[in-house]
Amino acid sequence: MALQVLPIFSCKNSQLRVRQSCCDFFVSLVNLKPKFVADTLLDPFVSACVQVMGEDNTISLPETAHAEDTDDEGDHVSDDDDGEMLHVDPPCLLAGRLLSTMATKVSAKAFTGSLLPHISHVTQKAEIAGPLERKAAILALACLAEGNPGHLRRRVRYVLELTTQLLSDSDPVPREAAAFSLTYFCMHLQPEILIHHRQLFPALVPLLCDNVDAVRRRVARALDVLCENVAEDVEPYVPIILPAVLEAIGCSSLHTQSELCGVISSLATTRCSSFQQHAEKCLELLKPPLAMTSPETILLRAKVIETAGVVAATMEKERFMPHLPFFMERVAENLRTHQAQLREESFGFLSNLCELLQAEFAPYLDESMRCALQTIEDDRAHYKNKHILAGGAMPHFQMDDECNSEQNNNNLVGGAVEGDSDDNSHDSDESDAKEVHALVRTADLEEKSSAVYFIGVCAEVLLSDMGSHRIDVCWSALVDLDMHFHSNIRCSTLLSLAKLTQAAHGSGPVVKDVECDTLSSRARGLLDALVNETLIPCMQRETDKEVVAAACDAFELLLKFFGPQVFLTNVRDFIEVITCLLQQRMPCQQEDEDGDDSDLDEDPVGGKQPRSARRRPRWYADGRCLRHGGGICKGLWSEVYSVQ
Repeated sequence: MALQVLPIFSCKNSQLRVRQSCCDFFVSLVNLKPKFVADTLLDPFVSACVQVMGEDNTISLPETAHAEDTDDEGDHVSDDDDGEMLHVDPPCLLAGRLLSTMATKVSAKAFTGSLLPHISHVTQKAEIAGPLERKAAILALACLAEGNPGHLRRRVRYVLELTTQLLSDSDPVPREAAAFSLTYFCMHLQPEILIHHRQLFPALVPLLCDNVDAVRRRVARALDVLCENVAEDVEPYVPIILPAVLEAIGCSSLHTQSELCGVISSLATTRCSSFQQHAEKCLELLKPPLAMTSPETILLRAKVIETAGVVAATMEKERFMPHLPFFMERVAENLRTHQAQLREESFGFLSNLCELLQAEFAPYLDESMRCALQTIEDDRAHYKNKHILAGGAMPHFQMDDECNSEQNNNNLVGGAVEGDSDDNSHDSDESDAKEVHALVRTADLEEKSSAVYFIGVCAEVLLSDMGSHRIDVCWSALVDLDMHFHSNIRCSTLLSLAKLTQAAHGSGPVVKDVECDTLSSRARGLLDALVNETLIPCMQRETDKEVVAAACDAFELLLKFFGPQVFLTNVRDFIEVITCLLQQRMPCQQEDEDGDDSDLDEDPVGGKQPRSARRRPRWYADGRCLRHGGGICKGLWSEVYSVQ
């Protein structure tokens, strides 16, 4: 059946929606039967994917939500958001999705052996191959970097030569594809690819002046990732990169401007003196986009407010204060909207501002806390789907107080706004509905996670200045979120609860006695409740490794702050959890790992990947627990040994 469907998928004349259905079928087959595909279908599948990826000018792989066909349509908010739900992906994304799935599911050795001849055929005859073939070859190499990074890390010079060659290609399509693929290489081929930053920066920076906006956009994204991962080596390039970025912003599309803002953020996080000289200029350049109000500028405004917060956090307080009123006014406007991205990044800005101002953040604390708590509570209201295709699908849907089921999350996907009755559904502002449908699908949960994180930052920075009443209110709002259906929110909640516990103790030093209780009754109550009722049960029952790792991070915060007071009376439960983790007996270690264990020896070279690209191995949470367990003070080790 697969071989009969494959010609339909490969044929240019087939309707695109039919080809997308074929791709869905193939992806399901690869996910369910990877060994069967590797044994009988791998070569024809790979050949078809490379062929289809070279059909048109689109540059897409699965990490990109939709391909941008034109230079000026970078933002995915269109005039017809209802039609966006009927979107059909371009051929390159369909083929890239299938190729990427095979890269991560089938045997890495088999996949590499099948794909490399197609890449070599193009690279060895570059003068004959057309621009679309060159584009398909570099995108296929990006998929290989994802599926078998060890193979390409040992051949990183080959990757660099091909990438730099295509970055200087006479046709813009291979240039754009090379910059796009370089982002994948920087994520998956660490640390080898990063060692050659002296070769990469000179190849990328001139392309910020490319006359094709799509090329500038991909180059900006690649520079963002590269600067983030080689932050300690970026300073010599700042005088070259930053002026080019600032110049490119003025002549680029909205989406490209957003990517260029990401480069500014990455440069700012280095805190190098070369950037500090331009910090005020960057802030001035970021102000005009925040005055925009049209829906298509939403993503840019969100990125700008995020960048402004990062830049502010790297400046001296006195230098930023003249800019504070302007940005706080914009943040206040963002928090009065229902736009999730703007609210999410506004909470991020406030987190950076709190760390910068510290005690001087007090005038903004109450209103910021009110907005954060409102965001946390929002999903306990009545939601109604406004989309015309979902009419009648949601009238009886109401999220319960627990809001802890995956089904609730799926029901919310597709767009939702608050409302009390059907009477005013047709009278509400149409643009508000468009904003919701364009962006609520992913950002509403990230907005909530950002609000939870902001509360934790305030607690960590202000401590006793946060006030006991605010601590109690925030604790009540967060304590039940450790059971939230979304893992990001559970992770943020555990860390924020640990920081609220620190704030409950206050600003004074903790007397880290190994026998006597030196904490106030209030701090002791919160500490014991967090450890015994939340963190340890989470580590015992949670199936998500990321959440278990967050619980370990929360323990690290507590142990560093409170020392032996954390386990003054009973350390046995904690040691038992660590022991079970090291013995691979906890629920988070029972699920099957992705990939083929037979290919683990394909990557013998060390190196770490950034968060966006990293897969957590089974031992990840174990190592975090063991490291934090070592923070228990020396006076407790006799009990530890007795347990073991």
